[in-house]
Amino acid sequence: MKNLNIILFLAIILYGCTSNNNSINLPSIDGATFVQTSYVLETTFDINGDGVFSNDIYEEMNCGTDTIRFNTGEKVWNPSHSIITLNVTDDGTGNLSQTAACGHFDGILPNYSQRDEFVDFYYNEEIIFTGTISDNGNTITFDFPNELLYVFVTGNAFTSNEILNPDDSITQYEGGAIVTYTRQ
Repeated sequence: MKNLNIILFLAIILYGCTSNNNSINLPSIDGATFVQTSYVLETTFDINGDGVFSNDIYEEMNCGTDTIRFNTGEKVWNPSHSIITLNVTDDGTGNLSQTAACGHFDGILPNYSQRDEFVDFYYNEEIIFTGTISDNGNTITFDFPNELLYVFVTGNAFTSNEILNPDDSITQYEGGAIVTYTRQ
């Protein structure tokens, strides 16, 4: 009977140790390439002039390919350096339209490290932002506040980050962006 109690006790401990294991077994991002597939703002807009307002840049225009290649020990593209400029133009007769352009800000490339379902981007051991890897490892999503969106912060002579609303009023964009990259 004593041996049965010991075996039962050990089985319970072993079950408790394995059932509480919360480790995440995601595919590694090392060696993978991810392409930007979504750039969602907090406000809707109509860049292509079809009368349908969306909040995803990729539903309104083609921004080309912006890729992140995760090569072990190497620096990677900084996804916060993918820039969107928003402007409202007047054709000279009072007809307003939303315009936008995509681009890339050149700068120092960060290092990265994967931590379970997160990928940290950092300079000199200081994390500047973190992306979330999906359960299947096929997407990485970044939730950037406005201060990490280069053009939205600095502005320049070519943009004022204006959004043309459905009622033809114009607002300055001050929100963030949720940017998604998909594994290739």
